[in-house]
Amino acid sequence: MTVKHYYLGGMGPYSYDDTIPLLDLAGNFTGQYQSALTTDGAVIADTISTGNNVKVFTATGTITTHSDIILASGTFTLFMPTVTKGKDRVYEIKNIGTGIVTSKPNSAEPLVEIEGEVYQTLNAGDSITLISDAIAWWVI
Repeated sequence: MTVKHYYLGGMGPYSYDDTIPLLDLAGNFTGQYQSALTTDGAVIADTISTGNNVKVFTATGTITTHSDIILASGTFTLFMPTVTKGKDRVYEIKNIGTGIVTSKPNSAEPLVEIEGEVYQTLNAGDSITLISDAIAWWVI
């Protein structure tokens, strides 16, 4: 829950609130929240937050289906989830360190590739966005 109060110039207070859950037509929670900057009940600006899950890796590991944004620091290998578990999910991986991070398909799937390659290398500052179609991983 985030509620912050802002004064813009000599005007305000404006309130920022990202606690309003969005529902689909059937009334089910969509995993997104409505965020709005308001004053006197009038919405000035609003945004949608997908509630991305951030995971930091500093050693070899496997990305879970609950991690959307992966920040990596060091020299090691990151294994993707299986292509079936990762189907239709977008994973953003960024090397925030000075080492070399290697992204590979899940070790249980030795014949699966990422964009036709056995692995992808991320040098310091590099990033990559991947999605699975349940057959392979693709760079988008």
